[in-house]
Amino acid sequence: MKKCMLLLMVLACHSLMTAQDTDAELFFNDGTSIEGYGMLHKTDKIKFRISLDDKPDIWTKLMVKKITFYGFNMSTTFEYVQLKPDEPATLVEVLVDENTKLFSDVTTYYFYANDGMMNGLPTSRSRQQFSISKIYIQKAGDEFPVALTGNFKRKAKEYFSDCSGLVKKINSGEFRKSTVKDMVYYYNDFCAE
Repeated sequence: MKKCMLLLMVLACHSLMTAQDTDAELFFNDGTSIEGYGMLHKTDKIKFRISLDDKPDIWTKLMVKKITFYGFNMSTTFEYVQLKPDEPATLVEVLVDENTKLFSDVTTYYFYANDGMMNGLPTSRSRQQFSISKIYIQKAGDEFPVALTGNFKRKAKEYFSDCSGLVKKINSGEFRKSTVKDMVYYYNDFCAE
C-alpha cells in the first residue's frame, strides 16, 4: 500500500513539475519571492512567469534559491543544493525541510524501444523512460549532504550513529530506504540537538 501511495505521489509531483500552468512561488537568494506559474526546465533550470499570458523566463541558481509548486492539496519544493565540494549547486527535491534535511536527486533516462516485430522488422517504436533516485541527508552544521547510496542500511547506521534508538529501528527493519522520511522525522524529533 505504501508503495502505491509513493507511486501516486511521484506521478502527481511529476505532473506538477512539467505542467507550464502550475501554481508556484519562486524564492530568490536575497530572501524575496514572487508567485506565478512555473516548471522545471532542462538540467537545473526553472521556467517561470507571473501570469499565464506572459512568456516564461528561465532562471538558474545565480539568482534563485528554490521553487515551490502548489497543487493537488500538496506542495513540492526544489532547491539548489551543493552536493559535493568543487561542484556547482544542483536542483534537488526537498523531502524533509527541518533541522536534518532530506533531498532526492532524480535523474530520468529516455530510450526508444520496439513495440513489436513483423517479418524481422520493427512495427513501431515508443519512447520509454526510467529514473534513478539518489537520496541525500544533511544534518544542521554539515557543510555538504551525504549520499545514502549503495549499502543503505550500513550508511544510515553510520550517519545516525549518535542516535541509538534510530540505529535499533534500522537493525530491526522498521526503518529502511522506503521509510527514509520517517527515519529523518524520528531523528529530528528524538535525537537532533
